[in-house]
Amino acid sequence: MVILGIKCTGHDTGAAILTEVGGRLEIFAIAEARLNRSKNSARFPLNAIDYCLRAAGVASLDDVDLIARDQLYDNWPEPMSQVGRELARQNATIGKRTPARETYLLEHSFKVPHSKIRIVNHIDAHAASTYYLSGFEEAAVLTMEGGTGIHHGSGLALRPIDKLGYGSDVFHDGECIEYGETSFKSSNFTNTAILFDTVTERLGYDHLQAGKTMALAAFAKQIGRKRIVEMPRGRYLDFVVLYGAVCDHIKKTVPVFNAGACSAGALGVLNKLYVNLAADAQDALEEDMVYLADLARAKTGSDRLCLSGGNALSCVGNRRIFDTGHFADMFIQPAASDEGVPLGDVLWTYYNNGGRLRERMDRAYLGATNDSAELVQLLKRYDIEHSRAGNDEVAKLLADGKIIARMFGRSEYGPRALGNRSILADPRRDDMKDRMNRDVKHRESYRPFAPSCLFEKRTEYFDLPIEAPFMIMAAPVLASVRDRIPAVTHVDGSSRPQTVRREQNPEYYDLIEAFGRLTGMYALLNTSFNDDGEPIVETYHDAIISFLRTGIDYLFADGYLIPRPKDPPTLLKRVVADRERTLADSAVRSLEKHFDGKNYRELEAALKAEAV
Repeated sequence: MVILGIKCTGHDTGAAILTEVGGRLEIFAIAEARLNRSKNSARFPLNAIDYCLRAAGVASLDDVDLIARDQLYDNWPEPMSQVGRELARQNATIGKRTPARETYLLEHSFKVPHSKIRIVNHIDAHAASTYYLSGFEEAAVLTMEGGTGIHHGSGLALRPIDKLGYGSDVFHDGECIEYGETSFKSSNFTNTAILFDTVTERLGYDHLQAGKTMALAAFAKQIGRKRIVEMPRGRYLDFVVLYGAVCDHIKKTVPVFNAGACSAGALGVLNKLYVNLAADAQDALEEDMVYLADLARAKTGSDRLCLSGGNALSCVGNRRIFDTGHFADMFIQPAASDEGVPLGDVLWTYYNNGGRLRERMDRAYLGATNDSAELVQLLKRYDIEHSRAGNDEVAKLLADGKIIARMFGRSEYGPRALGNRSILADPRRDDMKDRMNRDVKHRESYRPFAPSCLFEKRTEYFDLPIEAPFMIMAAPVLASVRDRIPAVTHVDGSSRPQTVRREQNPEYYDLIEAFGRLTGMYALLNTSFNDDGEPIVETYHDAIISFLRTGIDYLFADGYLIPRPKDPPTLLKRVVADRERTLADSAVRSLEKHFDGKNYRELEAALKAEAV
């Protein structure tokens, strides 16, 4: 069976493909943003579809058995469109991001019959993305984001218990009680995400930058904790969390942060009002996550928990749930946010259409493998110095204080770099966090960095009793080693480690081990290989561009060590121009190969004529 999954509206569009190979499941997945280089891209995943098909060795859509499409709203304007003809005719933009006309035209121009298309509810897709890869035979599944869902997984079956959001059918205690969310659809205040989104926007950030709010909240004790907003104790209505009045109050009483107008402007957003507001939101989110996790346990009777949805990226909230001791085991899919929806689409569709194979996900490397011969060709074309190098040589450079970007093998799925698209540095250096934020990532000085450590060494550095391969569970740094790894210790003494076993990523494991032999520290500072405001790199072109734009000292790509060129700005112009041509060619190739151009043009002409 071959199933292609796509998310084609809203932020973080993308694609995934599932095939059965030799009695096992093989999965490739990627966000469109990684390919079109627009962070949190909401454009139709043209590039991602072509990428996944080529990665899986599938020649065309003719060889795909089913296409699974994310359905954000059950009450679609049209049977095969989530945006509808009227919005396409108006050439509107949906949710400030999705171009309605382009999406509509591509929705109706797939070179596949409608009989091949399966529609998957958005919240169901989130649930499927985590349960079916957990390795659990039975589990409670909790989705927390703009919608809320509690599912129960048992064997190959996954059924909704409670579900609410996005105009979907409402489920309560296993029964569908309303179709198309008739009584709730006018309310945006029935989930755990809305408060955090509101506060994040008050801080002056896009609501998709919630990680910045979590980072700020940790400064509350240092700066002087003071509650800004009282959260209503009666905000829980079974599985619904009500935040309407609180959000209205925040919007009326707290101005959007403005460094110039703020009395504490010299401190930036690190001032009592905004730090404490962030702490209020973080405290409430953690309380909500624990409450909903316990509710899921009570309703399913399960002591195993799978988490999904954007809130499941809160490493601190995840740790709060773990520390309750109410669950024997937990699993959190690394692309828990909307980026992971295409993966959920294919899994839901596979198991609801006779699929029987199961896989446990203990590594997140779902990207395609690059051909290192292409890298050598690029380096020669741009006359960039390079040489073969091993982990011992790179470990020595890291120990000497060099910042090294590492690009190896298949890319990670989700927002966290896990060694294969990472920027690495020595965590022992006092100045490394500031150097990274200022010279490499070009971002706020308060932002913390996370470590990768050998699985066997984790308890020597962190209070981390479990495996954490996806960098998605917070852990206090042991007091005895905080002064030894200051670059990866946040202001509150916490960290967000990635544990690495040799079988998960042999080359990365060996690099950390080599660094440990030199320094006695079997951990590295690991941050995503990208500049501020751009997606994590995917291709060799992307890697070279990010390398040239930032203060990275060396690029270590698939065994080749590349020192910083002498004239980065001049070289950068050439590489960027080539990359832009490659992007354009890729989109054209996907359009020509997988979509009906004649139908696209005729439908486009009809829409323009109707709009006149």
